[in-house]
Amino acid sequence: MRTIALFSLSGAPGVTTLALAVAAAWPTVQRAVLVEADASGGDVASWRHLPASPGLVELAAAARAPEPADGALQGCVQVLPGGVGVCPAPASADRAAGAVNLLARRPAVLAPPEEAVAVVDVGRLAPRSAAAHLAAAADAAVLVVADDTAQLKRARDALPGLRAGIGRLGLAVVGGTNPRAQIVEALEAPVWARIPTDPRSAAFLRGEGGARRAGRRPLLAGARRLAQALTATAVREQAVSTP
Repeated sequence: MRTIALFSLSGAPGVTTLALAVAAAWPTVQRAVLVEADASGGDVASWRHLPASPGLVELAAAARAPEPADGALQGCVQVLPGGVGVCPAPASADRAAGAVNLLARRPAVLAPPEEAVAVVDVGRLAPRSAAAHLAAAADAAVLVVADDTAQLKRARDALPGLRAGIGRLGLAVVGGTNPRAQIVEALEAPVWARIPTDPRSAAFLRGEGGARRAGRRPLLAGARRLAQALTATAVREQAVSTP
């Protein structure tokens, strides 16, 4: 598994925060890189006071080449304190949307080096959008949904159409207290992880102060469970497909 797309359908369930948490908590020896590919604009550069480049605009420029170079993503990554690599999107929707549209036409450029995983935040997904193309091109896609009636209903209504375009699709359910089995039954889709509401860890990921034993806090622990579920799913499917 080399590319994982995270997206939402509505509201603000915290896709970027979760994507950054997954990249930070990736449980295998592979390095994980966050790619902000949200057409509405990026947040990470502002959160972490990063320069505008290198980032998504440079990656989109690489995608223009007739034969994009292998490892183009690697040259468009900045490294946060702690070692997490990020390819930040510009904050303005105009610039971000242009870059995302280019990447949607050449999604192979998002592939990281063999020893890495790209966690791609595609933001809010609409039918036939650039985000939808990027989610369909990923090795796995995660619908991030809050555990509330409106978001779960929207997810239930959208899932048949999403399954038609996305081969490996599951949910990350943020907050709430509804039993996991109840959500799985209602939506007829796997819940790969429950993600606790954890404002302190979210602030830590945004660069707003420290968090003691951050890796053990609820958000990072939930992100690690999601990453473990993704890798386990890939291993099971590979075992089934191997003669």
